[in-house]
Amino acid sequence: MWAYASAPSNMVMILAMVYGAHLLPFSWLYKSRAYFIMSIIIPLVMLFMGHSIATDRVFILALVMIILNSILATWLTIENRYVVADTSINV
Repeated sequence: MWAYASAPSNMVMILAMVYGAHLLPFSWLYKSRAYFIMSIIIPLVMLFMGHSIATDRVFILALVMIILNSILATWLTIENRYVVADTSINV
């Protein structure tokens, strides 16, 4: 990866931003508001935090990603419960 060679201290931020951006197609595929909103929030939060945190505190980015992924997983679980409830009524 070219980013690792040019800025190895920013790799956690870069990987987290790429992960967040890759959620956007899932919002279209599954018609999910959770994927759409988190695909915008994750890269922005990582960008701002990545530039404001010292290089010896990079572990904070990983902790924030764990929290954001937990929020996404919980939100998707709630969304899926509503989808299942709506489809079982129409059947």
